[in-house]
Amino acid sequence: MKPGRLLKHYRNHRDLILRSSYVIVLALSVVEGGGGNGKKKVKSSSAATPKLSWKKYLQFIKETIFMDRKTPILLGSQVLLLITRAVISLKIASLDGKLVANLVSSKFNKFLKLLVLWMVIGIPASFINSSLNFLQHYIKLIIRNNLTNKLINKYLPVSGDNTTIYKLMNSAQIHDPNQRVTTNIEQLSDSLAKIFPQLLKPSLDVLLCAYQLSKTAPNSNTAEGVLILGLVVHFTTLLLKKFQPNFTRLSIKSNDLENNFHIYHSKVIENNEQLALSKSYNLELNVLDKAFFELALFKRLEFRRFAVYDTMMTFIVKYTWGAAGLLLCSLPIFVQSQFKEINDHLINEFTSSFITNRRLLLTGSDSLGKIIQSKKNLQNLRGYVMKTLEFEEELNEINASQTVVKSENITYNDTEEIIFDNVPLVTPSGQTLVQNLSFHIKKGDHLLIIGPNGAGKSSFFRILGGLWPVVPPGKLGIPNEDPVRKNFFYLPQKPYFTIGTLKEQIVYPDSVEGCEVTDDELYKLLELTKLEYLATDCEELLQHDIDTLTADHGKPDELRQLPMSPFDYVRNWSDLLSIGEQQRLALCRLYYQRPKFAILDECTSSISADLEQDCYKYAIEELGITVLSVCHRTTLWRFHSHLLQFKVRDNITTTSFHKFSPEERLLKHEELVLLDSKLAEKQELEQRLKFLEQSTKSRARNRSILYISDDEDEEID
Repeated sequence: MKPGRLLKHYRNHRDLILRSSYVIVLALSVVEGGGGNGKKKVKSSSAATPKLSWKKYLQFIKETIFMDRKTPILLGSQVLLLITRAVISLKIASLDGKLVANLVSSKFNKFLKLLVLWMVIGIPASFINSSLNFLQHYIKLIIRNNLTNKLINKYLPVSGDNTTIYKLMNSAQIHDPNQRVTTNIEQLSDSLAKIFPQLLKPSLDVLLCAYQLSKTAPNSNTAEGVLILGLVVHFTTLLLKKFQPNFTRLSIKSNDLENNFHIYHSKVIENNEQLALSKSYNLELNVLDKAFFELALFKRLEFRRFAVYDTMMTFIVKYTWGAAGLLLCSLPIFVQSQFKEINDHLINEFTSSFITNRRLLLTGSDSLGKIIQSKKNLQNLRGYVMKTLEFEEELNEINASQTVVKSENITYNDTEEIIFDNVPLVTPSGQTLVQNLSFHIKKGDHLLIIGPNGAGKSSFFRILGGLWPVVPPGKLGIPNEDPVRKNFFYLPQKPYFTIGTLKEQIVYPDSVEGCEVTDDELYKLLELTKLEYLATDCEELLQHDIDTLTADHGKPDELRQLPMSPFDYVRNWSDLLSIGEQQRLALCRLYYQRPKFAILDECTSSISADLEQDCYKYAIEELGITVLSVCHRTTLWRFHSHLLQFKVRDNITTTSFHKFSPEERLLKHEELVLLDSKLAEKQELEQRLKFLEQSTKSRARNRSILYISDDEDEEID
């Protein structure tokens, strides 16, 4: 095509070509400005940074947005407000130029009218800015609420065997579920709520500014100059890319180090008493110092890379693009001044045009900088999505796996029996503790479980409780579920207590909603375990709060917020109660639940022997609970009729099950203790005899040496 025809074609389609060019240059700047990872790589403790396909990434974003019907509507409102604000920005830029032109020409009346118009436009502009800020925070709250509910429902599912949390904490993939549900979700929600304004607003500003610049001087080459400026932006963006770090990897690594430091510190807080008694602060201090040193070292590396990137970003966006924009604005004025006579009208026109174009160009360059900077936020968002998806996929895998309740190796019976038929005790990691365990007990057969530590006693409870699977060829038989009474209730050595009311601690794990138990019934349960003073203390604290509010002329609403019953008084029970008190309060739970079978894993080890026997007697004789207990005190043997014994020999664990006669067992136990004492006494006597024999021989040897010395003295004489 000849140059003349090419120029004619360009003049005929100038607007379309220029607008298309603006979009292409803008797209190239965005894609090239942050698509790379930079030359430098961040050293990570993992073998490689986890991968996330764009399809999966966008699918997650889509599902998150459309999880709630409000979110798309709010995002649509946000888009409309952003477009309106961009149009208002153009109008304000035009007014700025006219204001300065009238100021230079001393046209006060026009200047005053334009100033009033400028202030009037500020009213909707202020409202729009405030609305955008509100929408951003509201969208963040909705997204966080939806994601948190979604993950918590998978994290602590209402249906199923309620073992998700146990399996998750024993998996090798996730070590910080609390951080992922709290901090990570908050960061993801914040980034996702911000990303649309961060991308859409500057993009609209750039396109509208370029369009407005092409209209301000249609007969000049301003529009072509804008295109040239866009090319300058594109190539300087390519240069900026060389200094851009991998924000995704930096974000993941930083979060991992923060989580590690948080976990170590949480362990110190949880085990504060043991650390104080063992005087091991120095050791724990070294662990915390190391974790924080790694975090601080990485942060310094991160800050250095950000500093280099921010320096280049500031120089290119603010000064390079700003200088190019000023040159573009000033060139038409210098060129026209050479061919036209300068007068006041032309000066006003030049001033207005220069101020308007400069304002538009500065807005455009600033918006381009924000677009490129938003790549950092996009990569951070990608890192948050990766960690959230990893957590969700792990939860889905656990919840979708075959549970013990649905296992083919489980049978249900109406005879209220527990049957273990050749069941291997195998850990989730595959380690076999016991080759086969076989026994059966029915309701009323109280089972005593004894054996050394690490033999598999707790493993037996985990299988019965559904935490570990029943491995073939083993078969497990359990009673059918009863809507009135639970099959099993487990009491550990250290029970769990929530921050809540005294009533909530007793009826746990049931909810107080719909609970028909009265305060008198709860008080009776406390009396059985000698804990009635807990209710008295709560009553005194409640009365103190009432007296304090009354003396301070408290508002009726404040008085109404106080609980009506001492059993509804909220306290931190795990910190308030000793281990013995916690075990006794846990027994109140057992009495309230009244299960068919109670699994008692040294749950009375810190209770006095007399009260311990009274508690067992009440559970067995008054409530008809069948107990399966691990206990070391011989005073509790009389409450059991069967014995399951774990024996370890040559690192091989075997079991024996038989009926149990507490009297005979106690008699044999006393005989064994007597034999042990006599054996120890015999060993002590043998050691003393050996010592005396050695002493006698030593004295005889010394005496013979003395006699020889006397004979030698006589010969010398």
